[in-house]
Amino acid sequence: MLPQFVEDWNTGLSRFKSNNYGSTDYDGLGQPKYAGWIFNGYDTRSNKMLRADRAHYENIALANNRLANNLSSNIKNYTSVKSAKDFNIGTVEDMNVLIQNSLWQSIPASKLDKHQQVKNLTGDKQKWSVAQLTLIKKVSKQIESIANRMIADL
Repeated sequence: MLPQFVEDWNTGLSRFKSNNYGSTDYDGLGQPKYAGWIFNGYDTRSNKMLRADRAHYENIALANNRLANNLSSNIKNYTSVKSAKDFNIGTVEDMNVLIQNSLWQSIPASKLDKHQQVKNLTGDKQKWSVAQLTLIKKVSKQIESIANRMIADL
């Protein structure tokens, strides 16, 4: 996804610059760095990964060096902010319905509590359950913690 993001960013920036040739507001943006994986298969109630999630996690660990090398060869001026050995930058509770709603509504998962849940793509809405609202708050804290770690590592 990162190479596609960079290409899309550069296309959009070029289009913007053609109409706003004097602007330098966005010149330093659009240069992502691979910081690691955010693992979305963690059960905070038991404080562990389930067996299937653990297997996936171990496969990611094996593939991480290849991924970092691949990104280096596909993105101009690419740098990594994490060593290949320290790829896990955080764990987030399994979000199931939350991530689906985040994608469908184009709303960050941490902000879903300000919106109603969409049950399907036809737009039927309902309120979040108390358990889902608790999970949204937990996910929000986890994402903030991961973001702070990434910023500190820059």
